[in-house]
Amino acid sequence: MELDEGYEWRVVEVDVPPGPLGILLDGKSASLALLEGFAPINAEGDKGAVELQGEIAPGAVLIGVSQYDFEKDEMSFIEVGKVLRETSHLQRILRFKIAVPIEVEEEENQPEDDDPALATLSLRSPGNNSNHSFHEIDESEVDAAIGAIKSVSPSSASIDSATKSWSAKDLRSPRPESASGSLSPKQPTASPGSPRSVTDNQLEEGPVPEPVKFVTIEAPPGSLGMTLDANVMDCAVVAGFVPLADGSKGPVEENGGVVPGSVLTEINGKDVSTMPLGEIYTELGNTVGEARTLVFRLPPPPGPPGPNGLPTVAPIVRKPSVRPTFVEDLTKRRSMELKLVMKYDATKLSRRECWFLIDAQWMSKWIAFAARGGPLPGPITNENLLAEGWEARVDGEAPGRPDEPRQGLEITKDYRAVPPMIWCLLLQLHGAGRTPPLARFELDLYAEPMRETEITAVLVEPRLKATTLVQDLRERCRVQLGG
Repeated sequence: MELDEGYEWRVVEVDVPPGPLGILLDGKSASLALLEGFAPINAEGDKGAVELQGEIAPGAVLIGVSQYDFEKDEMSFIEVGKVLRETSHLQRILRFKIAVPIEVEEEENQPEDDDPALATLSLRSPGNNSNHSFHEIDESEVDAAIGAIKSVSPSSASIDSATKSWSAKDLRSPRPESASGSLSPKQPTASPGSPRSVTDNQLEEGPVPEPVKFVTIEAPPGSLGMTLDANVMDCAVVAGFVPLADGSKGPVEENGGVVPGSVLTEINGKDVSTMPLGEIYTELGNTVGEARTLVFRLPPPPGPPGPNGLPTVAPIVRKPSVRPTFVEDLTKRRSMELKLVMKYDATKLSRRECWFLIDAQWMSKWIAFAARGGPLPGPITNENLLAEGWEARVDGEAPGRPDEPRQGLEITKDYRAVPPMIWCLLLQLHGAGRTPPLARFELDLYAEPMRETEITAVLVEPRLKATTLVQDLRERCRVQLGG
C-alpha cells in the first residue's frame, strides 16, 4: 500500500486487555486488515483500548498481534480474523501502521483528519457498530457449506428424532446459481449553523432560514427499507433506500416525504436525536416486531441564487453526503444468508428459550431461494397454520386468541420449528405478514401458547444480534447501480 509524497508509515503499539477490541475491519480487502472504524465494547458504550489510544484512526493497517506478524507471514484477511478470535481471551499487543507526515526540523506536524493525502487511506464503507460481523466470511467457505447440505422438502424432510426441529444441516443442494409524509406538529428550534455553512455575502444580509420540517411515518412491523450513514456516528442520517424482500418499497421510501440526508429524531415518541448511531440501531432492533411511529427531520432546501450566482445555503446541522443508488447482489446474498442461518442452527434449546413455528411451505420457498437460486420467498406468513377468522381476531373484531391453530396439522408436513436466533434472522431478512408469532416451549403447535411478554423476553438478545448481523449482510451485498 503506497503513500503519497510527504508521508511515511509509523508503527504504533497498543496494549489491550482480554475481550472485545472495539474495532471494525474493512472486509473488502483480502490481503490487508484495514481499520474501518470503532465500536463500543459493551452495552454501556465504553470505548476500546485502540480507540482510546488516540493516534490510531480509520485507514490504519493492523499488521500484528503479539507474536503474530501479519506482514511478514503474508496473512490473508481471513487468517487475521482467525488470530483475533483465537487470542480474544488473552492480554494482547496490537500493532498498527499509521500514515504520518515526514517530519520537518522546524516543527512536528500531526496528520489532520481532513488532509486530502490521508483521505485516500481512509477506506470507509457503510457498516455497523457490532462485535458480530461477516468480515470473516469467505466465498469458498460458503461453497463448502452449501455442498454439505442435504435436500429437503416440506413433505419429505428429515428431522432430528429427539427434537423434531428444522435444521439447516438437513439440506443438500447444488451451488446457488447466478441470478440476475405528513408534517409533525412538533417543531423544535433549529440549532444555529456553523459560519462555514453560509457564504460571505450571507454573513451580512442572508435570507432568513426556513423553519425546520419534520415528517412522521407509521411503519408496520418488519424491515424499514432504509440504510443509515455509517460515517455519521452521533445521529441516524438516512443514506438511501433498499427494497423489501418482495421487491416493494419499504415504508420510509413509500411515504415519499423522507429524502437522503434526513435525520431520524423519534421512535415511538422517544427522542433519539442525540443518541449515537449504535444505540439507535439497538432501539430499532428492539422494536422491529411491532408497529412504529418514526419522526424524521428533513434537510433544509437550497436557498435562492445569491449575488455570485450560486444558490445560498441556509444554516444546517450537518451537510448530508450524496450517495449513489445501490442494488442488492442476490447471488452473494444467497451464499451469505445460507451460511448465516447454518451458523446459528440448533437442535436443542437453552434454558428459557422456545421454538418458533413456521409454515412448511414458506420454509420450502426459503430453501429454494437460499440453496437453489430461486426467487425471494417473501414475508414469513403462517396463515395456513391459523384457524379461520384469524384476521378478525388480530384486529380485535372477534373473540378468541389471534394465534388459535388450525386443527389437524402435523410437524414437518405442515410446519417446522426453529430456535429464536433463526426466527429473528429470517424476520430481519424477509419480514413478516400480519400473523402473530407461534411460539411454543414444546415442539407441538397444539401445546400451550406462550404469552406475549414471554416471547418478548426470549427475543431481546437474539433480535438485537440479528439486527446487526443482517444490516451488515445487506451492506456487504450492495452493489452500485451502473458502477
